[in-house]
Amino acid sequence: MTESRIQVINSGQAERWPQQVDLTSTGTAWDGFLVERHQNRLDAPLEYFQLEIPAIALVTKGTTRCRWCARGHVREALWVPGTIVFMNAGYELTWFESSSCWEWLNIPIDTAKVASLLHCANPWSTDVLLDHEIRQDSQATALIHGMSSEIEAGCPAGRLYGESLSLALVAHLMSSYSKPRAVPGEAPAHGLSREQLRRVIDYIDDNLADDLCLNELGGLLGMSASHFCRTFKRAAGVTPHQFVIKKRVDKAKQLIATRRLSMLEISLEVGFASQSHFAEVFHKATGTSPVQFQHLC
Repeated sequence: MTESRIQVINSGQAERWPQQVDLTSTGTAWDGFLVERHQNRLDAPLEYFQLEIPAIALVTKGTTRCRWCARGHVREALWVPGTIVFMNAGYELTWFESSSCWEWLNIPIDTAKVASLLHCANPWSTDVLLDHEIRQDSQATALIHGMSSEIEAGCPAGRLYGESLSLALVAHLMSSYSKPRAVPGEAPAHGLSREQLRRVIDYIDDNLADDLCLNELGGLLGMSASHFCRTFKRAAGVTPHQFVIKKRVDKAKQLIATRRLSMLEISLEVGFASQSHFAEVFHKATGTSPVQFQHLC
């Protein structure tokens, strides 16, 4: 167990989230939103705190009946795996009780990270989320589980994948749980020109071994990560992450066919963090392992 990195406000002072964590993105290669996994124990109930920034909580294990007081109102609900709680900046909890132990993922929606992804100074208002909205949301659940699985595996997919998941979560939250608001200075996505697409593809080809990220690729064209993601998909038919994965697998096939490099050398040459992750992605893309593919060459 480690100390949480999430900050809350108590009596006007900044404090750490009161519960310890058994999984955190802190100190890893993860480049998306901070993700922490907490165990809610009956002997350590949550007491007063106020959120500094918006946050999302996803129940991952356990079924519990919860009762709490927030902003003077007492509420009660049955929480099961897949239950998501959206909490706004300034959300104030007086006390919280649960009938049994349960596990959950906590994701603070850091404005600085959102601004970095969207490439604008103030992308969200303070009331961006519907305050303490509780619901089942399969899309948000899948994205959050994807984040925690990648972190637990040691972040083998690199920065581009973490940014893509965080950006997808931002887009989903903006479209589903906030008031419509245009991103300042951002034009509608119409797709990249042929010249712009070629410039990005050439850059990817030349830097395939690197840990590419959305801000880096969008920066080639003077675009934010979110705007680049949308325009690239319109032009290429797939997301930047999917495109890079295909490029890496295609180059790996070429290198395997030459029989000059080991599988470890090939995995590093095409931008995978480990040989095991390379083998997993290659098999998913081709239906065969790198070694089996070599035997067919």
